Amino acid sequence: MPIWVVMIRYDGEMQCTTHLTEKGCAISAIEDVMDYLQVHADDPDTHKTAYTADENEESLPADIETIKGLDSKKLWSLFHNYVEYTWDHYEYEIECVKTVVRG
Repeated sequence: MPIWVVMIRYDGEMQCTTHLTEKGCAISAIEDVMDYLQVHADDPDTHKTAYTADENEESLPADIETIKGLDSKKLWSLFHNYVEYTWDHYEYEIECVKTVVRG
């Protein structure tokens, strides 16, 4: 049976969550990155001013209910777009992996 695992390392501490669906995994990962970047629906451009010099780039969706309505392909694209803002943050890493339950 396939499962998806979100692995998060923050300030030397490791945390993992497991998910029965790919979509659930992607949503969980996006929520974690948004939380780390302090992105909120009422101020979706926070990450741009804090992490990039280009304030003219397109805003990423920040409303979690809207995000939950996206299909898996769009969710993964959004996840990778958010993760780009963390590439040089050595205290934070996040990875999603598909694996199987073995008995």
